[in-house]
Amino acid sequence: MQTKADRGVEKLIRASLMSQFPNLNVIGEESEEHDPSADAKAGLDAEVLKMECPDKYKDINEEKVS
Repeated sequence: MQTKADRGVEKLIRASLMSQFPNLNVIGEESEEHDPSADAKAGLDAEVLKMECPDKYKDINEEKVS
């Protein structure tokens, strides 16, 4: 059973990901159409940005994600 919150959160996450990675194909659990014109960027968390990216992930880009 889907709730309004489920659909809203998925829409927010999809919009945030697609605003940063426009070529990314996001498949969601709620299976609703995504409006690419929606601009729902999540803020950048200063604590997360302080963290070191593991070496094995440093060269990953959109083309390498399938």
